[in-house]
Amino acid sequence: MNNPLKSYLSARGITAVAFAERIDVSPAYLSRLMSGEREADATFLGKVFRETDGVVTPTEWVGWFDTLRDPVSGLIHTQRRTEGAA
Repeated sequence: MNNPLKSYLSARGITAVAFAERIDVSPAYLSRLMSGEREADATFLGKVFRETDGVVTPTEWVGWFDTLRDPVSGLIHTQRRTEGAA
């Protein structure tokens, strides 16, 4: 399952940098959230909901984030690969 904001931005030709500016967060922070490296808080989710006119919902975001969670350990598996990984 793809990150819902990443899908939204891609479909509309909006860069992550431009969107980060619109919601007043740093591009690096937005990148960490969209990769699953960081968990989004209610403030961020509200900004995304408003800026996307309700297309990307908090429920959809949390559902996506939960797909990154290992069902046994509960740990988050990000989509990033470590340097030199095959």
